[in-house]
Amino acid sequence: MEIIADNEPDIERAKRLLKWFHDEVPHNDAPNIDTLNAISIIDSYRSNRHAHGCYPLSIAMNEVFLDMGFQPRTVICFSGRYPSPEDGHVINSVFIPSLQKWAYMDPQDNAYVTDEHNNLLSIAEVRQSLIDNKPLKLNADANYHGKADDIKDYLYTFMAKHLFRIICPLNSEFGSQTRTKGKVLHYVELLPVGIKDTEVDGFETNVNLKIGVQVITCHTNNEQLFWKKP
Repeated sequence: MEIIADNEPDIERAKRLLKWFHDEVPHNDAPNIDTLNAISIIDSYRSNRHAHGCYPLSIAMNEVFLDMGFQPRTVICFSGRYPSPEDGHVINSVFIPSLQKWAYMDPQDNAYVTDEHNNLLSIAEVRQSLIDNKPLKLNADANYHGKADDIKDYLYTFMAKHLFRIICPLNSEFGSQTRTKGKVLHYVELLPVGIKDTEVDGFETNVNLKIGVQVITCHTNNEQLFWKKP
């Protein structure tokens, strides 16, 4: 990875790391492996061609960014109908020091988003632009399983639906999302003003007695606090 991204401006480093990981580990909606960290996720594909869903891909991408000196976050995105069977998507947000802002990054699709002037956008800016119907652009090499992304399908339909509930692990560190006995996982969730907390699901406060894992989730409507600079 040092060869891929060393000695470049931070924006280009982040983009090149995104593409490297996207090419390194392909997407497939397969069951999660037990150990969710970048080493296990990458090795499981290299050794037995086990491709991964968007959640493991985001976890591994997060840890790749961490290893390369960035401050990233795994970002779990759900619709307003979750936890009904409406699926979801998991992407990344990486802080770009030169821009002093978070940037939207999707390792599943090798996707990042810009405005009409090619300024890299954050998840919050993408969400607000969708609400305001402002023009958005995807990078030309964004793709799903090798097929170029259609911006209307990807952004204006799929992501527009899922940028409603946004959840992040409170701690962005190696191995933080592997659920082992006795572990306590902390999350923070951004909810639109006036929306009630959801029913219990895997990312809401609960105790899973079967595997001995406790989840504690705090909720906020404060977007500025949620996206506070590191």
